Amino acid sequence: MELKGAQVRRPLSWTYLLKSCTDYIRPHEENICKSIVNLLVTCPDAVSIRKELLIALKHVLSTDFKQGLFPLIDTLLDERVLIGTGRSKASGVLKSGVHCLALFKEKDEEREMLQCFSQILVIMEARDLVDMFSLCMPELFECMIANTQLLHIFSTLLQAQKVLRPFTDVLVNYLVSNKLDTLKQPDTPAAKLVLQLFRFVFVAVAKAPTECERVLQPHVHVIMDVCMKSATEVDRPLGYMHLLRNMFRSLNGAKFDNLLRI
Repeated sequence: MELKGAQVRRPLSWTYLLKSCTDYIRPHEENICKSIVNLLVTCPDAVSIRKELLIALKHVLSTDFKQGLFPLIDTLLDERVLIGTGRSKASGVLKSGVHCLALFKEKDEEREMLQCFSQILVIMEARDLVDMFSLCMPELFECMIANTQLLHIFSTLLQAQKVLRPFTDVLVNYLVSNKLDTLKQPDTPAAKLVLQLFRFVFVAVAKAPTECERVLQPHVHVIMDVCMKSATEVDRPLGYMHLLRNMFRSLNGAKFDNLLRI
């Protein structure tokens, strides 16, 4: 493990110099990219090591050196290579990846990395994706309050046919079970984030009613009850009213007749 850690730190140190020593390092572009990917293939399921490799990968993706990764993209996007085989470890890598995104200082770099990270998540097996997000949702929610750009990850996953239904299930379960109370204070960042995530869900569901009707079915009645009760008990029920309005508009537009009769 210590030897592998030392091997990882070598390409990581190179990637810190990509922008300041571009001309000197350019001839080694292919070897650096191969080293990072080969280490991802051979390294053990240790979150600390994979975190350092993701940081190295982030530095490469933020420069023109990313072209050296193009021939290796099939290997790189293999989920066993990127996140390892342990699911609990995978959740750690997801958290690390999200925190790595916060190192970006420029919006263009952040947007590019978000797109890459989102596409990596999209190709994962649905079961593994569900396990990861089920474990990480509380922390990811707090990260999104601090950096709303991370909403791009959720938006992308809710547009991906392969993971739409299971990811919608995870997200709606989390919001309904844990976050409806935040709407009691509608002006807070947390309340605004909850409404935005629900809007993402409703838009995605309206576009794919066949896949998602059963996912929403057990939650519609709960949302209605909580919102109607809060309308009479909360000093400022504006958040609950917005949630009800968005839900009814989406369900009506998608003609979820069975849900609306609940």
